Amino acid sequence: MSTNNKMIIQCSKCGTRFRFDETLVRGEGVWVRCSRCENVFFQENPSAPRPAESAEGEAAVLDVGQVTEGIPGGGAASENENVAGPPGRSKGILKKTAVAVFLLLLVLGGVVWFMPEVLTAALPGCSYIARYFGVGPPEHPTGPAIDLVDVRDRYVKNWLAGDMMVIDGMAVNKDDHPVSNLRVKATLLDSEGRVVAEVHSYCGNTLTDEDLAKLTVNGIMEKLSATGSDAPNLGIAPGGRIPFTAVFVDPPKTAVEYIVEVVSVEASKTK
Repeated sequence: MSTNNKMIIQCSKCGTRFRFDETLVRGEGVWVRCSRCENVFFQENPSAPRPAESAEGEAAVLDVGQVTEGIPGGGAASENENVAGPPGRSKGILKKTAVAVFLLLLVLGGVVWFMPEVLTAALPGCSYIARYFGVGPPEHPTGPAIDLVDVRDRYVKNWLAGDMMVIDGMAVNKDDHPVSNLRVKATLLDSEGRVVAEVHSYCGNTLTDEDLAKLTVNGIMEKLSATGSDAPNLGIAPGGRIPFTAVFVDPPKTAVEYIVEVVSVEASKTK
């Protein structure tokens, strides 16, 4: 089928049809490449007097621009659908891209391993990469080491405010020096890990269930904001323990888990 020196050819693999310049089909036929699936196929010359006799190695594949109009499904031609370059060009580009990515990762790995401070200074958000490989500064490079143990939660009903969620436990000084003024933060999270409530309180303050039931909300918060009204929050020796309590008044119904962490602590200058 041809019109005005144009013939319709069809890819043997994906079925896409193309308008093709019939004058380019010489001899027994020509090798072309589909611009959609990059399949290379032989288009026979319908005017050829006899079957192909030339050696396969002598056949050439048409390059860019010789198949000018793609017709997906046999419809109207698209002006921006042209045959890509010679076979293997796309694979060559992919290969070069893969090599470039590999070299980039190799350089980045070397920086992380040998000069983590350069990476973390240039890209602070990538500091966790250095910590993953065991190099670079720790997540909390300064400050005494404090462990929170025996953490538990319970619910108490206050006479005025209703339900209260109470989290308590012990803070242990794992540092080599005495510490003072420990303060913790308790955070409530929903099922998607979002923060729905948080409270701060100093260590050394304890509240019994009777206190929680009878005190006003202001009275409870004032007690927890003091720097150790029941146990001294000063000069806690290495290995020493001090209690803490955090209270959520009318905790959100969406809360499904909590986190408790030390947010401030002061180290003594002498042992």
